Amino acid sequence: MPENRANENHGELPVLQPSENDPKTALRKSGRGRIRACVLILVHVVIVLHITHYLLRGRSLSPVEPSEAMYTLELGYLNAGAIFFGLAIISTIIFGRFFCGWGCHIVALQDLSGYLLRRIGIRPKPLRSRMLALVPFAVAFYMFLWPTLLRLWRGERHPGFTNHLLTENFWQTFPGPFVSVLTLTICGGLVVYLLGNKGFCTYACPYGAFFSISDRLAIGRIRVTDACRQCGQCTANCTSNVFVHAEVRDFGMVVDPGCMKCMDCVSVCPNDALYFGLRQRTGSENLSSTLQNSSEPPRRRKSYDFSISEELFGLLVASVSVYALRGLYDVPPLLLAIALGVITAYLAVQFFRIFRKRDLRIQNIQLKRKSRITKIGRWAVFFLCAWFAFNVHSFFVQYHRNRGREHLNRITATWDELLEGQALREGFTPEDRANINAALKSFGYTDRIGIIDVLEVKLGLVFTNMMSNDLDAAEKYLRQAYSCDSSAVREMLLEFLVSQDRQEEAEEFL
Repeated sequence: MPENRANENHGELPVLQPSENDPKTALRKSGRGRIRACVLILVHVVIVLHITHYLLRGRSLSPVEPSEAMYTLELGYLNAGAIFFGLAIISTIIFGRFFCGWGCHIVALQDLSGYLLRRIGIRPKPLRSRMLALVPFAVAFYMFLWPTLLRLWRGERHPGFTNHLLTENFWQTFPGPFVSVLTLTICGGLVVYLLGNKGFCTYACPYGAFFSISDRLAIGRIRVTDACRQCGQCTANCTSNVFVHAEVRDFGMVVDPGCMKCMDCVSVCPNDALYFGLRQRTGSENLSSTLQNSSEPPRRRKSYDFSISEELFGLLVASVSVYALRGLYDVPPLLLAIALGVITAYLAVQFFRIFRKRDLRIQNIQLKRKSRITKIGRWAVFFLCAWFAFNVHSFFVQYHRNRGREHLNRITATWDELLEGQALREGFTPEDRANINAALKSFGYTDRIGIIDVLEVKLGLVFTNMMSNDLDAAEKYLRQAYSCDSSAVREMLLEFLVSQDRQEEAEEFL
């Protein structure tokens, strides 16, 4: 018979004692997994049909992506993504956080990764962290609320809503194929291996922050009847890392906002004690009340994998890493940078644990055993040192690039004015001169230490050198910018040559 009492910290599963005479004690397999897999495959089929329609017609419904809502709030672009995101939030308030489990393509990738890992004998242990769970909320604030607050601070009015439900530039807000594949591989694969199933949803997804808040208001819950015997089958099968048995024991329902209503727990319950509903079943006794009147402990204490100091250190590392990696050399988009930042934070904590712990293991990799670092552990230390050094280097590259942009944006001279010499004839104010010198210094430093040439940095050096009347240096950086992106700089280079009365060179170049 199953042991009904949880352990002392109430954070782990009850221990099942299998019995040949009681098949209910055997670990059961969810019958909802295949149904949900089919639904998620259908979601991808719809995505393919959407893209196919655009390729055939050259015009289609704007991307049905929650990120598109940013442009609705900031620029007034009323698009399909914003409408979809709003409806998903409203439905979550009623039925709970079901969209993530049944309609998100990133969740589908994470589930696929988890399935493949299990096929090769790896069952990733989920990370349980206090501070890193705040990352999605911070990113959601930055993406959706900060632009509006900044506009209000500046006293600017909202531009008004315009219809952008259809688009002829479908790929405008998406990264290229290589970056897209890299993003999906890391967010849907590597994150699962290191942080566990739904690791991206818990520690990186900004849209999940909205769904998490909405779920707290939801009336649709996984609920329990008095038939529950606390066998732990529900928690063992939950792919959302929720302690279902403890939730229903303590509250009579699952209140953890991480629950994605996958229904696996309902499917595997040997006593049919769990169900999804908007209210408690009539005539069914609340399990929480039953246990509170017994000798069972009333509440479980949450347990976490990191200490408070490790959590704070990890949060700091994640913040620095996201700043360093987002848009680095115009490659990583925001979501990829967030995933890499959280991974870096997790690895940074484990890196220092290597030197403090007697034994250390990351999933199926033994880094340290009996106070001795293993061979693979030494390789891990080497690669982690290299990755942390790359992050530090990238931080300085990004810092000086952003500083250069900030100083350059304070100067009002246009490209045409610089070509005609009007800005030089009228002269710059002392404040403008200070900004020119600061921008020239920052862009120059970024260009020297950067690993890859960046178009914005090269053009920043073009503008600042022209403002400093160093036309030879301006031409050098303009040609380097042309090698970065010929389509964007071709006209600028032609205009520069013509402005210097070098018609023959311009014609030969053309």
